[in-house]
Amino acid sequence: MQPQNTRRVSKVSDVQIPDRIVLTEQHLTTEFGVELFPFISFPAVSTSLVILNLSFNDLDDTFWLHWVPDLRQTAWPALVTLNLANNRFSARGLDMVASFISRCPSLTELDLSLNLMSNKNLSPDWIMSTH
Repeated sequence: MQPQNTRRVSKVSDVQIPDRIVLTEQHLTTEFGVELFPFISFPAVSTSLVILNLSFNDLDDTFWLHWVPDLRQTAWPALVTLNLANNRFSARGLDMVASFISRCPSLTELDLSLNLMSNKNLSPDWIMSTH
């Protein structure tokens, strides 16, 4: 049986959209991408997110597989800092990182230090192709 008054009124009026997501040292694994990418691709979040810090976790190249094609059109115009330091990303995953940061026109700080990248077979061309 339906209630007489079917009009829904939200009791939550002060919901704040995050401008920073800091999840350092949370033992996050690659599967976390399933939850993260849809959330940060939500329009209210993608337009206000300034800092995304996923450093010191257990993320690897397959993390980017969860950034599925229907979310790849999302832009993060306010994102200034992306910290992916001390995970398990390799040079193989740089194409996806480059693709992601190409959607972040305000990005000025990118930290990929302490990952599994090596200098051999690594060209800086992927950085230039994002601008």
